[in-house]
Amino acid sequence: MTTAVLGTNSVAEPVSMLPGRQTKRTAWPKAARQNSNVTARAVFFFQEKMINHVKLRVLNGSYAVSRLSGDEPIPAWADGDGFVSISRNGDELSIVSLQERVPTGVKADLDWVCLKFLGPFAFGETGVVLSVIKPLSENGLGIFVVSTFDGDCLLLKLADYDAAVTLLIAAGHSIQ
Repeated sequence: MTTAVLGTNSVAEPVSMLPGRQTKRTAWPKAARQNSNVTARAVFFFQEKMINHVKLRVLNGSYAVSRLSGDEPIPAWADGDGFVSISRNGDELSIVSLQERVPTGVKADLDWVCLKFLGPFAFGETGVVLSVIKPLSENGLGIFVVSTFDGDCLLLKLADYDAAVTLLIAAGHSIQ
């Protein structure tokens, strides 16, 4: 449940913003309630910031999430066509790439579908990723999210793809 603080000396009240959903917001301060123009602008701002309708594009190919030891160099096979993400922490080197490039013997989780968020989105813009992953998570679908400078990519298991599309469209998102 999301709470937005809209002023001091306010009381909390539930507000329904979408059919079947209830969001808790803090009631308007008395001065704002008396000026309907201020209230209308604030409600519009609240709804626009909290409810994101994201366009997603399905990228071609099947993807793999591979794991190598944290001290290994980045392998040549990692880079190439399609979406690629290479991340290293002290313990592991993770590579997301088209699965056809992953050599036999490399530890990898196969059969992921990649959906690109069509942005760009500002660094300070909140709720974008949450609005997409929430309906999936609430329905038990596993995800893998990778962020880039201009946007995000969502990876879903191929076996969950049809259910995910249904849930995302029902949540107000579009898929190309």
